[in-house]
Order: sequence, then C-alpha cells, then structure tokens
Amino acid sequence: MPRFRRFPYAACLVAALCLAAAGCGKSKPMMEGLVTLDGVPIEKGTIMLIPSTGKGQSGGGGIIAGRYRITASPVPVKVVINASRKDGKMPDPLNPGSGVMIDRYVEYVPDRYNEKTTLELTITEGLNKHDFALEGGTLGEAKQ
Repeated sequence: MPRFRRFPYAACLVAALCLAAAGCGKSKPMMEGLVTLDGVPIEKGTIMLIPSTGKGQSGGGGIIAGRYRITASPVPVKVVINASRKDGKMPDPLNPGSGVMIDRYVEYVPDRYNEKTTLELTITEGLNKHDFALEGGTLGEAKQ
C-alpha cells in the first residue's frame, strides 16, 4: 500500500488510543443519597457542596423525588440545600404596571440548611453515600 494511504489509518489509531487513555484517568468522587424535610422527600430542589477550606471545586446538582447524585472534590465541604414551591401569583417585575401576573416561588427549607448552613462533611475518594434528614421546614407554607 502506498505510504500516503496508510496515514488515515495511523491517524485514526492514534486518535482512538488518545480517547481510550483519556477515559482511564482518575474519576472524581461521587456523592449520592436521600434528602428529606420532616420525614418527607424533597420533591424538587438543589444541593451544593462548597469547599470549607477554599481548596477544591464546588459542585452541585438537582434533587428529584428526594434523591441526588453529584460529583465532588475529596475535601471538607459545607452543604447547601434549597427547595422552593409555588405560593400564589405576583406582578411581573420585568413588566411593571402591565398587569401581567407570574407564579411566585418561595424557599421552604430552613436557613440553617442553606443561607446559614450548619451541614458539613468530608468527601472521600470513591462513592460517598449521605442522607440528609432535615427538620423544621414549612411544608405547607412559605418560609418568612
């Protein structure tokens, strides 16, 4: 086979080996679990991990039907959990005076789990399983 015709095959082989090697690197730790508020799974919300020492990357993701699964840095972290629900209507702030009403959403997870979080833990290599049983929520009403 002429030399110039072998080049595409060699290039494809090199590209395939590079892609395979990229997938063999060390994977980031994972964290998964269940989030409940007063014993009831949080229907829809977010969970964020913020490094306590300033080293490592923040991470986060969604909570659906109480369950979450996110990647994390293997460092001590503060955990921030948020969830909101529709609580009526309000005037559209982007169109004042238009009479347009939009849904109003309010946070119902207590501040000690988000704005003033007291949740801390250390992420380790591999899979970390951690459930959060939050208390003192306002399941039927908005947090004031």
